[in-house]
Amino acid sequence: MNPSKSAPLETGSLAANQDDAEKGRGCCLPGTRERILTEIKMWLKDTAAPNILWITGFPGSGKTTVACSVVDNCKKALDLRFGASFFFARDDGDFVSPSTMLRAIAFELARNHPAFRDALVADQETYMIDFTTTSVQEQFRRLLEQPLQSFVHEDSVALVIVVDAADECGGLGPFHEQDLVEMLTVIQSWAKLSPLLRLVVTSREERSIVKVLTPISKHLELELFSEEASQDIEKFLMCRLTNLGKKYCVSEAWPSRDDLGSLVRMAKGLFVWATTAVHFLDEPSPDKKLQQLLCGELVEGDITELYKLILKISFCERRDPPPDFLEVFRTFVGAIATASHPLEKNSPILNLLGVETSTAEFICSQLRSVMHGDGYRFRHQSFVDFLISANCPSSFQISDRICRQKISFAILRCLNDSLQFNPTDVKTSHRSNPSAPAVDKFSDKLLYSCQFWADALPQLEGGEEDDRIRRSLMAFFETKFLFWLEVLSLTKQMSCALGQLVSAKKLLEARARDWGLCAFVTDAIKFVEEFGDCMGKSAPHIYLSAIAFCPRNSTIHQTYAPLIQPCAEVTFQTADSLRRGHRAIPATHVHVAPDSEVARSVEGHEDDILSVVFTHNQCVASASYDGTVRFWDPKSGAPVLTPLIHHKKAVTSVACSSDRAYLASGSKDGTATIWDMATREPKAITTFAHDEAVTCVALSPVGTLLVTGCKSGLVPFWSVLQVLQRDAEARPAFREHTSRVTAVAFLDGDAAVSGSSDGSIWMHHLSSERSELLVRGEPIRSLAVTTTPRSIVAVSGRSVVLWTLSDGNGPSGPIYLTGEADFKFDEIGAVAAHGSRVAAAAGTNLRVWDVESRKLILGPLFGHRGLVTSVSFSDDGKRLISGSWDRSGRFSGRFSNRVLGLD
Repeated sequence: MNPSKSAPLETGSLAANQDDAEKGRGCCLPGTRERILTEIKMWLKDTAAPNILWITGFPGSGKTTVACSVVDNCKKALDLRFGASFFFARDDGDFVSPSTMLRAIAFELARNHPAFRDALVADQETYMIDFTTTSVQEQFRRLLEQPLQSFVHEDSVALVIVVDAADECGGLGPFHEQDLVEMLTVIQSWAKLSPLLRLVVTSREERSIVKVLTPISKHLELELFSEEASQDIEKFLMCRLTNLGKKYCVSEAWPSRDDLGSLVRMAKGLFVWATTAVHFLDEPSPDKKLQQLLCGELVEGDITELYKLILKISFCERRDPPPDFLEVFRTFVGAIATASHPLEKNSPILNLLGVETSTAEFICSQLRSVMHGDGYRFRHQSFVDFLISANCPSSFQISDRICRQKISFAILRCLNDSLQFNPTDVKTSHRSNPSAPAVDKFSDKLLYSCQFWADALPQLEGGEEDDRIRRSLMAFFETKFLFWLEVLSLTKQMSCALGQLVSAKKLLEARARDWGLCAFVTDAIKFVEEFGDCMGKSAPHIYLSAIAFCPRNSTIHQTYAPLIQPCAEVTFQTADSLRRGHRAIPATHVHVAPDSEVARSVEGHEDDILSVVFTHNQCVASASYDGTVRFWDPKSGAPVLTPLIHHKKAVTSVACSSDRAYLASGSKDGTATIWDMATREPKAITTFAHDEAVTCVALSPVGTLLVTGCKSGLVPFWSVLQVLQRDAEARPAFREHTSRVTAVAFLDGDAAVSGSSDGSIWMHHLSSERSELLVRGEPIRSLAVTTTPRSIVAVSGRSVVLWTLSDGNGPSGPIYLTGEADFKFDEIGAVAAHGSRVAAAAGTNLRVWDVESRKLILGPLFGHRGLVTSVSFSDDGKRLISGSWDRSGRFSGRFSNRVLGLD
């Protein structure tokens, strides 16, 4: 089987781990949480109620315990059918993605209900989902929505699905926001299913979750300060402390009613406080430990004060620990807090970070009240939150970012120092790899590094440590990539290669300066997808077959083929690029000069160029990650005019009005700038603030209005005249999106559209100050507007999709210009529109469609060696210009300029 694909039912180990996790969490004690459980039971039987129940509560209030009780009660009920459950775990990379949730739920449903299994398998016989490329929404449709529709009938009893800790979707890493948006989109789709399909969701009340779930669910809140919560905690403490008294032979009168009452008051409804206190007391002489706890001057209901006391008693009771121990403490505890997977006892991460096993065991023994007994893992996420917060004593406080940097560099150093050619001295390529994995041939820390290097990568920004990681990562890909594949092949771990590469790409494509490195990773993904089977069976054929058959224009071939002597050559190839791709990269912006002349490369920025546009006087304006907007003569490439240097961070987008009178720019510093281009020198410059980074800008056709898109999801509109007069109040500002706005465009002088990574497209009417939801689906990466017919074309997920607009009615569509809905383009970077024509960049080529006939009229057009990231029509629509990033990730400014012969 191709390692990039896996059947949806091949998740047995995942389901088993979820079963173990459910058993380890435990249900509510008998006689506790009776009110909330009764309300849940009433909702389950009320078919007129929303089919989604949303349970919220303060961290540590017992949401997971309630979720386990719901699962247990549903399994025992005769008038309900338990379907499946999924428990997100922010500290375990196996249980954080929405795709994993869907697969686990589908597997458990198939295991519990043969009729569902039959419906699911019937569909899979004709279509095997590629989970690395198929959108989460499409996975939901095929794994759950379609099979459930044929499985549930009106005369059936309710089927219950439980999803716990939805706020932990995406984990601790940089993908939390994107994964959370995808999961919330799935939940929105669930609300449209049969009322007999019941979904119970628990989470914290995060803003994006509140906005999505409030209108489509019944909401129950676990109250902290109610009489019932205090009574439940008293029952819990009495039960657990009585057992401790018997275990350690303490007086039968222990604990006293006064001491028990004091503990209940200090817990103040927080079950995590009560649970932590019980674990703290679980050692010989618990009565003495209880007095330490009661004398600790703790604040009622404040878990951080309890954690401070535990650190003080554990490490500072006699004297302050030495600085070298504290450094090791922060390193070790930071590794636990940021690990993508639970760390086992004596994990290789200790060796990588230089932490002695004895020191690690001592720290764990002192922190046993907040740690699980098996492996290196904290009992509750609130302790991790405490360690990285300002409430933690500075000597114990950890930095999530510094910890990730330290671990990532240690892993990359191990890879670059230890990986080598033919590590097991294989003598012949005529035989497959030995049947037994060659794990004994490699060190534990190298095997760990090979499996988890991408999971450990931090979000790379600008500092010295991040640059050091960047250099190490590039060295790995340019010199050690094939050696890494050898280790995975010989140890039967080739299946993890694609997951690591996809994770790395997902992180790198978020920042423009890493797109060169991202392009290398993208090529590596295609390489593994194409040759994974061959390489997994025989390590020598990584060199003898995979490199030989790899297209000569690919980065992998160009990097490694010259190093392999002699290297087999393929004299005939039917394709000049690898067939498969993975995901779209963010689009840059490029516009054509009025005379359609070829632009030259421009150099002068100190960092990557993110956006370019032609101004009225035929000079090019370029926006860069260095925070400046510069102007160039496209014929000579020489700088002209005075650079705009008002922005303090990266300039993400520039736009020019159709009459070329004004130019606008947006920046990650949360500001946008407008200036008058009537003269060769900026006449008036105005900077105005937004709530978060500005991601995109657009000017209305006549240049009187500006619309900006923000990372927060805000879409404010501005009067250009008033802004130039220093009146920077947005009029109006729309807040429909729940995630980053990725593109904005004007339809006319009164209406504009915006697209977002939350999968929605909204139309905003300025005169009435109202918004209209046009589309809800896969994440929007780029969009444009066509005039004949009046429509919106967008990069939605991995397809080019068209929606036609008509007065008084919603948009008609979607129409997949790339073919059927299941057909996916490689690396779609951008779209452009002119009249009835739409152009899209995909990989290293371009295609052009006619919207009216919906036919491909030109392409694919080849010529670029790197990924095409931008495309635009000339003013007359007869020429198409495209832009590509060079290998270093710097926008070269080199455009292919081709006459299309379109009338």
